[in-house]
Amino acid sequence: MAPRDGVFTIKAQLKGITKPPVWRRIRIVGGASFGQLHEALQAAFEWEGHHLHVFQPKRVRFSRPAFQIGPTEDDMISFFCERIDEEGLRLDSVLPRYPKTLEYVYDFGDDWVHTLTVESWEDDELYYFYEISERRGASPAEDCGGIYEFLYKRDLIVQAKKDGVDLRTVNFEYPETHLDYAVASLGTNFDPKDPYYRPEWESLDKD
Repeated sequence: MAPRDGVFTIKAQLKGITKPPVWRRIRIVGGASFGQLHEALQAAFEWEGHHLHVFQPKRVRFSRPAFQIGPTEDDMISFFCERIDEEGLRLDSVLPRYPKTLEYVYDFGDDWVHTLTVESWEDDELYYFYEISERRGASPAEDCGGIYEFLYKRDLIVQAKKDGVDLRTVNFEYPETHLDYAVASLGTNFDPKDPYYRPEWESLDKD
């Protein structure tokens, strides 16, 4: 049974992606830890948890965050700022008294920055410690190269579909062209408007 500490509604939006934007609305109990919020975000965007992550205040350009919240076993999450253990820090100990926007950064190579906005708090409880109440836009595939690579590949596939290209015929197994690489990364079923999209690869040549 989840603790009776009320429920936050948090909108998590991937920074830099528009037309369509990619965001998820998550309801999570106030007694949950930031480590549990990490779990909820991984599920909401269907990330696979292979990379480092950190929570931090929304950054001003070229500035370092005042603190970072993350796993204590990760020696790389904090540079010249306070590091806080995500498992020992409850959401309701930070969010009500701190500016209501934080960042969640996942994969320090591709650098996926999620803007977390606390929209509301309710005196309520959940059956599980979180629920995903709303989704918009297709989340990028894991290891697809970061924001600019994703947008480039996304637009290549969208244009190919407009041109009537059957993506199942694209040479994604032995890619040579830019479109080949885009399909190899995002899958033959890619739809930027589908919030439940996960990449699949299929070929008309397969039995």
